[in-house]
Amino acid sequence: MARRRSKKTSARSTRGWRSVAPHLRSEKEALYERCGAKAFLAPNKRDPGKSKFPVMAKHGPCEVDCRGLRAAKSRAAQYHHGKAKAKANRLGKSAACHWSA
Repeated sequence: MARRRSKKTSARSTRGWRSVAPHLRSEKEALYERCGAKAFLAPNKRDPGKSKFPVMAKHGPCEVDCRGLRAAKSRAAQYHHGKAKAKANRLGKSAACHWSA
């Protein structure tokens, strides 16, 4: 019999990200201004408010948050952004996130 994976695995690894993630355009612009293009998996230089898949918290140090990286990776996979997903895998390994392979 095949073993099914628990859906709670990804929920635990992203718990708390929703409250620190930049949702609004103004929050994304402020994050881009403060941390630069490295704060997003798909940055937009012309219009920083349209940058996609944030991996850093809207407040705090300019460091990759493993919870945000996991959320950005799964969202990039849902939207079929292969380059962003591959970038998330590389960042996960370099940031030593526990979920990266």
